[in-house]
Amino acid sequence: MTRKPGWPRQAKSVGRAAEAAVVHYLRANGWPAAERRRLAGVADQGDVGGIPGLVLEVKAEKRIVLSSYMDELAAEIQNAGMAYGYPHIGAAVVKRRGTLDAGEWYAVLPFREYVRLIKSSDAGI
Repeated sequence: MTRKPGWPRQAKSVGRAAEAAVVHYLRANGWPAAERRRLAGVADQGDVGGIPGLVLEVKAEKRIVLSSYMDELAAEIQNAGMAYGYPHIGAAVVKRRGTLDAGEWYAVLPFREYVRLIKSSDAGI
């Protein structure tokens, strides 16, 4: 098995590296408060914090299982809403095979979340 130079081998290390890549990308693109969250078990609010109203779940797996990611994301969005008292929008950030550039990865969200995002944007769509 070949792996990209600079990318860890162990699953937990791969997950941490992916989360760090997402945080680095967010900080470089206008969210300086973005940070990795600690594991919180059933009260988990996603892998990346520091952006009010946003829940991000980061995935770097060989096999992409969107339904599982969306179930986990739904629970984390609910946890964040209960903790902060206002609704959150969330997405799973899924590592794209063959690239370490988080800007090339996938942001996956339920269509209802996408519609909420578009309604709340200034895009004028």
